[in-house]
Amino acid sequence: MSDDYAAITTSIMAAVLVIATVQAERFLKTWTEPMFEIKKNLRAAQDKAVLRVRAGEEPTPEELAVLSETTAQHDREARAFVRTALPRYVVGGGAWLALTCMIIFYIAQIVRWSGTSHHGPAPELAEQVFLATMISVGALFLSLVVSTLTRVMQDALVSDRRLKGEHGRLLEQAEARLRAYEESLEPRATDDGASTSAPAGG
Repeated sequence: MSDDYAAITTSIMAAVLVIATVQAERFLKTWTEPMFEIKKNLRAAQDKAVLRVRAGEEPTPEELAVLSETTAQHDREARAFVRTALPRYVVGGGAWLALTCMIIFYIAQIVRWSGTSHHGPAPELAEQVFLATMISVGALFLSLVVSTLTRVMQDALVSDRRLKGEHGRLLEQAEARLRAYEESLEPRATDDGASTSAPAGG
């Protein structure tokens, strides 16, 4: 492994490390923000009831209703998170964490090799660094493809659900009215050959 090769691979892996760190932070933010917001609302409702009790008063029915609603929402979201979101975030977050740890490990190996006086070619390290670099770049590209396909599939599922059942029938009626409206705006030929447009209001 040459110094130039070490510099090139370190630069590539450092760039991937920055992107992986940003992705991991975004992933964790998407994971934690909704639950934190629900907990914030729940604690605010709890604090209002606590202040009433501390002052020797009874919480108002409105305050108790809000507390009941936020508590139920918190419980529902917690169960839904454990059932559906947690496995997805564990897999995704674990993958980004593993990639980040691998990159940090090999960058440290390269730095240690570069800092050794009269360092040898270290062909085994060069091969490992090459594989780590290819894995890093490949994982980054794969994440882009997977995230894009996921968004496309989710949009297709939403569109398919919108076309079914009562909503689909109402949507067809709305589109029929749209076509009638657009046709009413088209120019119409008069008896003398001139064209005119029907007023938008009918």
